[in-house]
Amino acid sequence: MRIVEHKDATSGERKIREVNTGTFAFRIPPFFKLLTQIKNWNTQKEYYLTDAVSVLRQQRKKVAALLLKNLIEAQEVNSREDLERLERAFGV
Repeated sequence: MRIVEHKDATSGERKIREVNTGTFAFRIPPFFKLLTQIKNWNTQKEYYLTDAVSVLRQQRKKVAALLLKNLIEAQEVNSREDLERLERAFGV
């Protein structure tokens, strides 16, 4: 439905066990218009790319989430050690 920071979440939303990995895919031309529709109406007065989800839903656009089978699929590589750890995990 939407993605919120902990500070902006309701008590009910804080019970949800899903997290945002920060990976998104957008169609480029409509994406730039979408950016102009994101507002900073949150506790921190910051603009969040994650608000694109609620903006698109308000416009009745298709939004989907991908649930990962294994958390390792969302791990990032920032060092040779990270790369080696993920290569072992994926059997490379």
